[in-house]
Amino acid sequence: MFGVLAALTMAGSLVAVPPAYAEIDPTAMDNAVFSAYMRATAKSEADFVKSVVSSAEMLDWRVLNPQATKDQLFDHYLWVARHREEASTAFSGLWERSEHEMLAWTIADLPHAPQAEYRGPTVSVLVAAMTGRDAERMSPRIKDRLTANEQYFDGERRYSEAPGLVWAAVANRARQDPVFKQVWDGEIGAAHKWVSATDSAQTMSDHPMLSMYYDLPSILSKKNDPVAVKQEVINQVAELGKGINREYSKIIDVIKEAAGKNVPGAPPKPDEKVPVEKAEDEQKQRQDVIDGIKAGFDGLSYIAGALGQHDFAQQVMKVGEAGSKFATASNKLLSFMQTAGEISGFATAAAMGNFAGALISVVSMFTAGPPSIEQVILSQIAELRKEVQRLGRDMNARFDQIDSRLKEVYGKLAAEFERTNARVEEVRLIAKDIASNVLHHQARTQAIGEATLDAIADMERDKLLEWANLGVDYSRAHQGDPIPKQTFVDAENIFNAYGTQNTTSAAYVVPEGRYTTEQEAVSTLLKLYGDPTKSFGPTGAIRFLAWYANESKLAPGFPVPPSGKIANPAVWALAANAYTLMTDQNRAMAATSVARWRADDVITVGKDIQNAIQQFVLYGQVEPGKASLLYQNLMTKYRVAMRDFLNSLRVHENAARDGKKYELFGNYEQAIPADHGMPVAADMPHCSGLSTLPRIKTPANATGLDLSPAVMFARYLRFKSDMPEPAYTPCYSAQWVNTRVETGTDPLTGKRITVKFGDLQISARQFMVWTPTTGLVEARRMSAVVKKNVEIQFCMWDGPTGPRACKPIEERSEHEEAAKGWEPEFRQAFEKTAKPENIPDLARSDGLGKIFTGEYLDKRKGTYYKKVSESLDTAPARDVDFAVQLLRAYTEVGLSRVLESDDQMKALLYGERQLYSTPLLKQLFGKAKANYESGTMDPFAGQTALEKADAQPYPPGLESPDRFSAWLMHSAGVRTDRLSTRLDVPFASFDDQSLPEVQHALTKLQIVTDAIHGRKN
Repeated sequence: MFGVLAALTMAGSLVAVPPAYAEIDPTAMDNAVFSAYMRATAKSEADFVKSVVSSAEMLDWRVLNPQATKDQLFDHYLWVARHREEASTAFSGLWERSEHEMLAWTIADLPHAPQAEYRGPTVSVLVAAMTGRDAERMSPRIKDRLTANEQYFDGERRYSEAPGLVWAAVANRARQDPVFKQVWDGEIGAAHKWVSATDSAQTMSDHPMLSMYYDLPSILSKKNDPVAVKQEVINQVAELGKGINREYSKIIDVIKEAAGKNVPGAPPKPDEKVPVEKAEDEQKQRQDVIDGIKAGFDGLSYIAGALGQHDFAQQVMKVGEAGSKFATASNKLLSFMQTAGEISGFATAAAMGNFAGALISVVSMFTAGPPSIEQVILSQIAELRKEVQRLGRDMNARFDQIDSRLKEVYGKLAAEFERTNARVEEVRLIAKDIASNVLHHQARTQAIGEATLDAIADMERDKLLEWANLGVDYSRAHQGDPIPKQTFVDAENIFNAYGTQNTTSAAYVVPEGRYTTEQEAVSTLLKLYGDPTKSFGPTGAIRFLAWYANESKLAPGFPVPPSGKIANPAVWALAANAYTLMTDQNRAMAATSVARWRADDVITVGKDIQNAIQQFVLYGQVEPGKASLLYQNLMTKYRVAMRDFLNSLRVHENAARDGKKYELFGNYEQAIPADHGMPVAADMPHCSGLSTLPRIKTPANATGLDLSPAVMFARYLRFKSDMPEPAYTPCYSAQWVNTRVETGTDPLTGKRITVKFGDLQISARQFMVWTPTTGLVEARRMSAVVKKNVEIQFCMWDGPTGPRACKPIEERSEHEEAAKGWEPEFRQAFEKTAKPENIPDLARSDGLGKIFTGEYLDKRKGTYYKKVSESLDTAPARDVDFAVQLLRAYTEVGLSRVLESDDQMKALLYGERQLYSTPLLKQLFGKAKANYESGTMDPFAGQTALEKADAQPYPPGLESPDRFSAWLMHSAGVRTDRLSTRLDVPFASFDDQSLPEVQHALTKLQIVTDAIHGRKN
C-alpha cells in the first residue's frame, strides 16, 4: 500500500505530461476550493453529512421559492432542522455508522419536516449516490448489483463525488442570490469557521485548516496552466501520502514494541495495560490526524476535478482512502491491544475486519483508474506486493497466533499480485477477483453475506434475480431505450411478491410445523437455516428463535411475531433493493403505473423484520447497561454446558484405569483400596537361596502389603500389558547377635570351660524386581530378636594345654534354630516386636517405584486423552456445541449491528479466541493425546488455544482432578466473561440493532418511494 504512496513522490518522472489544456475555469477552481474547505473544516463525518444534506435541501427549496424573503428562508431552515433533529433522537448510535448510512438516514429524515424539499435536483444527486442508481456494473452478477458489494467500488465513488456537486451548486446559487447567500453564510457557513459560499479560492487559501494539508497558493499560482496544476496536485498528493505513511508507521512501531513484550494469551501486566479512557482519547487524537489528512486528499480530489478530469480526481481520492483505511485499521488494533494488554490470535482476529476493508480500498484503486496516475500505480505494483508480503510476515512474526482467516486474506492478496503484469485490463480483472475474495472472507462473520446469496440459485430461487437482471439498469443495457411498460409492470410484480409474501413461505423460513424444543432437532434446524452455504442464513429462523426463547424459558414471555409475518431478510433485501433501483431509474413510470401502497407493502414487511429483530434487544432487560435476560441465560447455558461436559469426562478416567480404583491424576503415594486383590507371600525361602534350608511361614507384618506407599501403589498397578509387571520377592535370614563368652571351671572335673551365648535375630527381607536390568532391589527389611540367651556353643579343655571338646562340635546353626522354633513361638515374637530397618536400597526402591508408576500413569493418561478425543461427538460435547450455536444464532439475528462493528465480539464468536466448541475441543484434546503418544507426556505442550493464568486454576464446580480440564474450564470462563462484557455494550442504549442490510434497504426504498409519490400522510 505505502509503496504506492511513496511512488507518488516520483510522479513527475513517471507520469507523461499531456498536452496543454484550455485555461481552467476560475469559477470551477473557486468551487473546488470551497468544497475542499467544507470538507476540511467539518468537525466530523456526521457534521459534514448534515451540512451537505441541509445545504442541498435549502438550495432546492430556494429554487422552488425564489420570491421568499430572507426571514422566510431562515425560518424554513430552522423548521426543517428542528424536525430532522426530533426524528433522529431515536437513533442514538446513528453517527457511529458508515458514511453511506449517515447519508441515507439524514436524507430519510427530510420528509419528517412538513416543509422540507426532498424531491429537488440537488437532493436527488445525494439520493442517487446513496441508492447506487447510476452505479457502474462492476460484476456480471445481478446479485452483486443488489447487495453491498458494488458500494465498495462505485458506491463509494459516487458518495465521494456527490458532496462536491452540492457545494458547487451552493456556491453558484449564492453568487446570484444574495438572500440565499446571507442565510447559508449565517447558518451553515458559520458552523464551518465562518466561510462564505461566495469566497474565492484565493480568499480561502490562507485558512489554517487548508494550509495544514496542502499549498493552495502554489496551486493557484499555476491556475492558467492546467498541466502545471495537475503536476502540482500530484506532488501534493505525494506529500499527503508521506504524512499518512508517517502516522501508519508510528502506530505500527508501537504495535511491534508491544508485541515484543507480551506472550500470546498471557495475563496482561499491570504496567502494560492502558486505562480505557486514556486509550480511547489517544486513539481519537491519532484518528483526528488521519481524518484530517484524508480530508486533504478529498480536497485535492475536488481541485483535480476542476481540471475536468473525473478519473484523475477519483484516483487522488482513492489513494487517500486506501491509506487512511490502513492507518485507521492499525489505529483500532493498537487501541485494542493497549486496553486488552495482549498480543494474540484474539487481537489479530479483532483486526481482521478492519484490515480487510483497507485491502478492499487498495484493490479498488485498480478498478477504474485513469491513464496518468494509473501508470504510477502500475509501475509500483511490485512494491505493493512486497509491502503486503512484508505486512504478512510482520504479523506472523509479531503475533504468534495470527488468525488463519486473516492469513488467508494476505496470502490471496499476495498471490494475486504475483500474477499481475503491466496490462491495465488485467490489473482491473485481478483487482475485482481479489475484492471478491476479500468480500467473501469478510462476509463469513456477518449475518448476511456473499455465501448466503450464493445459495439462491441452489434452491430454485432464480426468478427474482432473473427479473432483476432484466428490470434494473434496463436503459443502460439497451442503448438508452426506455423500459417497456409491460416489462416494468411484470418486474415490479415479481419484486413486490418477493418483498411481501414469497419470503415468508416455508422455502425461506423455518416452517412452523417443525418448531420444537428438542435439542437435536433444534440444532438441525439452526444448521439448516444458519449455515449460509446450505440455506439463507440465521435470519431465516427469526420467528422460530423468538418462539424458542419463550418455549425453552431462555426468555419467558418473549413476544412471538404473528404466524407467517416475518420474511427472510436476505431475500427481502434483494427484492427491496431491486424495487428501489428500478423505480428510482424510472420514476415517471413508477408514479403513473404503480400505486404507492405497493411499495408501502414491501416497506411494511421490512419494518416487521426490523421490529421483530429489535425485540431481541428491547425485551427483558433487567438492569440498565446489562444484557437482557435472554442473552444472560444464553451465557449461563454455555457455562453450565461447559462445566457438565468437563465433569462428564470422568467416565473416561475409569476406562483408562483398566478397572482399578485409583486417581488417574493423583500422586505416587495415593492409598490403595481395601479390596486391592494383591497376592501375598505364604512362606519365605532363606535369603541364601539354598534349597537345603527350610522355608518359613510369612509373618503378618511382612506379607508384601506393608511396603512404602510409593512401592505399594506400584505393586497395586502391576502394569502388565503396558509395562513389565514388578515382581515381589520376600526371604528370611537369621543371625546371632549380642554374642558373649563366659569362662569358668567345671566343679566336678575341675576342667576349664567356655560357654558362648547369643540372641537369635530373624530378618524378613522384601525385594522388588522392576526389570531384569534392575535386579533385586530391597524395598523393606524387618528384624526382631525372637529369643535371648541361647547357648550357641559349650567347650571344655582336658587340661591347661590339652585338647578342647565342644558340644556341639560346631556352633548351633541360627537357621536351623530359627526354623525349628518359628512356629509359633518365634513368629509370634517377630510379629510383635519386629522393626523396619533403614537400608541403603530403600530410597532407590521408592525412586524406581515412582519412576515406573509415573511412566505407567502417563500411558494411562494418554489412553484417557485418546478416549476423550474419540468421544467428542457424544451428548455432553453436543450440549456445548448447542449452547454456542444458540449464542451465535441469537447474536447474528438480534445483535447483527454490533456483531458487524464490534471486532472483539466477532473474535469471541468466530475468531481463534472464540468460545470453545467441538472443533476447538478436538484440537485441544487431540493435541494432548498426541503429546503423550509422541513421548512429550505433557498435555499443555503446544496448546496455544488456552488462556494463561498467574496461578494454577481450579474453578468451582469442576469434579475432575485433571489440571488440563481445570485450565480449560478457566479458559472457557475467561472467554465467556469477555463475551459477556461485549454483550453488555449494545444494552447501554436502545439503538436499533437490526440487520444493517435491512435497515439500509428499508431506508433507500422509503426515500425513493417518498420521492416518487410524495409524503405519506
